[in-house]
Amino acid sequence: MRLLLQTLTAILFLAIMGIWLGGLRVVVVPSVSFAMSEGVALIGGGHGYRLVDSTTAMCLRTRTTDPECERAAIIEIAPQVLLALPYSRFLHDLTLSGLLPSADSFDNFALRD
Repeated sequence: MRLLLQTLTAILFLAIMGIWLGGLRVVVVPSVSFAMSEGVALIGGGHGYRLVDSTTAMCLRTRTTDPECERAAIIEIAPQVLLALPYSRFLHDLTLSGLLPSADSFDNFALRD
């Protein structure tokens, strides 16, 4: 039993390291994009991206106001797509966590006592 657990742990570790070092990333492309239809893309060689990323999050991180930013991000990742999957709203929202200002951020801020 102990040997089986150690073997499974080693296989899991090697799989995770292979995915990370191989540059496999998950990129969510929302429906507002122009160059590709909405969906989730598994890309290879994406060392410059987060493990789960989206084109919207890429543009928010660079803080560009250019309306073509998302299209440029899609054109950049399009040649690297290995597998196209159906769109997932959950994954898209996951990539935006911490990047969008919260609605109650000004409610807790007191200007005067």
